[in-house]
Parts: sequence; structure tokens; C-alpha cells
Amino acid sequence: MNTTSQTSNRSNCRRIALRGAHLFDGTGAEPVGDAVVICEGNRIVAAGSAGEVKTEPTDRVIDLRPWTLMPGMIDAHVHLWGIARSVDAPNAVEDRALRSAGEALALLRAGFTTVRDCGSATTVMLKRMIDEGTLPGPRIVAAGMAIARTGHHWLRIDPSWLWTRPANTVDECRAAARLAVQERSNFIKIATSAGNGRAWGEIPTFTVDEVKAITDEAHHWGLRVASHSMGTKGVRIAVLGGVDTVEHAYNIDEATLGLILEHGKLIVPTLRIMHKRLSPLGSQTYDHQVKSLEKACAAGAKIAMGTDSTGAQGFENGPGNAIECALMAEVMPTKDILVSTTRTAAEALGIDKEVGTIEPGKAADIIALRDNPIVNIGTLQDATFVMHDGHVVRCDEPDG
Repeated sequence: MNTTSQTSNRSNCRRIALRGAHLFDGTGAEPVGDAVVICEGNRIVAAGSAGEVKTEPTDRVIDLRPWTLMPGMIDAHVHLWGIARSVDAPNAVEDRALRSAGEALALLRAGFTTVRDCGSATTVMLKRMIDEGTLPGPRIVAAGMAIARTGHHWLRIDPSWLWTRPANTVDECRAAARLAVQERSNFIKIATSAGNGRAWGEIPTFTVDEVKAITDEAHHWGLRVASHSMGTKGVRIAVLGGVDTVEHAYNIDEATLGLILEHGKLIVPTLRIMHKRLSPLGSQTYDHQVKSLEKACAAGAKIAMGTDSTGAQGFENGPGNAIECALMAEVMPTKDILVSTTRTAAEALGIDKEVGTIEPGKAADIIALRDNPIVNIGTLQDATFVMHDGHVVRCDEPDG
């Protein structure tokens, strides 16, 4: 699966040396002070303290002190839907496709150099345009059309915006997965639970055998599967069916959490989408999410940062996606949150050999932040420098 965007062989290009007051490399190691990261072409060739990593006279030095360097952030669960800001605005697929390109650029400029889009009618195409250099944007891992049982709320969200394919039997599930492969999806998004008349809820949908039909087909072609799953039954079906990541995963019992750990599945909690909901159901759901995240962390589950941001008002894709990290800080140490937003998120996408940490050989996806994020997690919402695949996308003036 080719998920690298805007990659070219520039081995003869001038090296770039980035200087920072601190370096958090995404591995979970302690930050390095007086840091240097050397990039050549679209690759990192060295990283560490200035005493260990030497620049060359021909290097182009970008001094970003007193800022902190870290890997580009990864949002493991977004929807680039291109939702109109006005009820009177046209909302055809073509209109949404153009708006979603603007959302992608906003995410890149905010320091999200990689995103996983969990279902959209246009994002496979958008990814292709970014990969070929026609449009600017982050590296995208795109699900394309999601798969859900007939009658699922996803199929009724907006008649002008069909982004979900129905499947109701083992054979239909297998056929839907094959079609997703044919359409060049990078992974497959499914739902093993739903609410009564809404997407979020704990009513089981697919059976374990139906999920296995999807995951077997996806894995045969090298694709991963992510499942929208809530409540004990829905999450158990997803895990036993062989999905790779469990999205949301709240309100589950200890045995089901143990099953997640036993099978080595990653959890993407998506707190942002519910924390501002003022309805009793929204507040109750968010409370379940936070408590479930706390239990998962205490048990040692792998957590990947994902927001479920849709581009709707209040959930715009851009700097606000990093709000998720501040919400996670209610129950997680900041260093763990940074790892979940870099290395672990890359693992969730299946591209951790390419991105997620600042190490030699990895893609040159590097951002700078005004403050030290281990001390101030809110600074993730204020990226001041962005390098994506060796290209400087944004470079504000340092303060000092």
C-alpha cells in the first residue's frame, strides 16, 4: 500500500539543518535539549543534540529556537467531508470535494502531516491529487466508501452525500470489501454497533462471521480494517472479527478490554466529537468515553490519537484537531499523548516504518511548536513551522 505523498528522489539536494530548543522524537524518550535535525531530500538523516549531530558548511540552517521540534502530528480518525458553512450553499459531491481540499490544507498548515480519513466519497481522489503534487495537503490514508448494514444511520445522513455501502450477509460483506479494494481504498471502515436512529450507540450490527469476511478479504490485499464500535457487544464482535483498530471503544467491560489487549488491537478514542455536546446523551457519552480511556490506559492498551472531526461547525479540521490532545490530558500523561499522536497513530495506520518518529530513514515530517508540549499540551494547537516530506510548508518568525 503506497501511502507516501509528494515523495521524490532528491538525494542530491542541499541538506537542511533544523535547530530547536528541544526535540521530542516521538519514541517516548526524554526530550533532547539544543537539538539538531538533519534532512536530505525527503528523509531524516540525523537527529540529536548539537553536541552529537554536526552540521556541514553547505547545510541550509533553519534556526527555530526557542521552539520545540517534534514529528508531524497524525490524526488517525478524520472525515474530510467538505461540509458547507451555509444552509444555502450547494452541497453536491463536486462542491464537497473542493471544500475538502481546503480542509486538507488547513490540517497540514496546523502541523498534521498525516491523517486517516475514515470514510468519504471523495477522499481517495483527494489523496491521489495530493500524492501527484496537484494539490497541497497532508499524507492521507483513505477509506473511501465505508461498509455498514442496511438501515444503518450512516446511510441516511445526507441523501446528496452517499459515503457508505450497505452489506447484510457474509457474501455481501466480502463483495463490499472486494469493491473497496478495486476502488483503491487504503483501508476499510466498518461499523459493528449503532444507535437507534443515530450513528453512535451500542446496538450490535454485523456478526463476527460478517466482520471476518471483510477482514479476511482486506488482509489478503494488505489493507487494514477500522471499526466504529461502542459497548461490550459491538467491540467484542469487532475484535473477534479481526479488525485492526477499534474506533471509540467506550463503555466496555473488563473482559472485553482484556480481549483488546490479548489480540493487540489499538483504540482510537475520539473525545473531541462529543465533549461539546450539551444534550444529556452527549454529556453521558463523553463521560463514558473519558472513563473508558482511563481504564484502557491503566490496563496498558495502545491508544492512537483521533478526533472524528467532520468539518462541521465547531468541529472544523485544522488547528482545533489538537484539542483532542488536551482532552486526553484529563487522564493521560502528556508524554504518552505525544506518542499516541505520533508513533502509535502511525502504527494504527500501518505506516510506522515511514512516519511517526524523528529517526534516520524516516520521512522528513517535522513541526515546531511555540512551547514545550510536555509542559503545555495546548501548544499543539499552535504549530509555527511545518515540514512535510522534506518541503517547508510553513515557517513563522521565531520569538527570540
